[in-house]
Amino acid sequence: MGEGFRKSETLIRIVLLLAGAAIIAISAFLIYYGLTQWLDFQRGNYLLYGVLMLILVVYVFLAFPRASKVKAMSKTVSVLRCNACGSVRIREFTKGDYVFKKLGKCNKCDYGELVIEEIFEAPLKKEKKKKTKA
Repeated sequence: MGEGFRKSETLIRIVLLLAGAAIIAISAFLIYYGLTQWLDFQRGNYLLYGVLMLILVVYVFLAFPRASKVKAMSKTVSVLRCNACGSVRIREFTKGDYVFKKLGKCNKCDYGELVIEEIFEAPLKKEKKKKTKA
């Protein structure tokens, strides 16, 4: 869910905004027409239709979820272990990683082979706010 997802979400938001603007313009016209023709009973219904359309569009825009900045609470990591010397290295998960995947020779002993032993979510450390002296 990367760049393509964001582009389609942005396109949907633009279309909804344009449709909302068109509905607001139509409802404003209906309200105006209904107010100017109030004495004629059938045209008085236009006022009601305009108000209902306006309420509907306001409700839809208020109910539409806002884009929020979500802070990552964890990150996925892979644990690599050498099958000869037993050295362990933790690195960030990359696409294509899976458990028991062989990654090549060990950097420490040049004899054994690195194998992905675990993949898990590691919590991120919270940043501590520094207290300032007053």
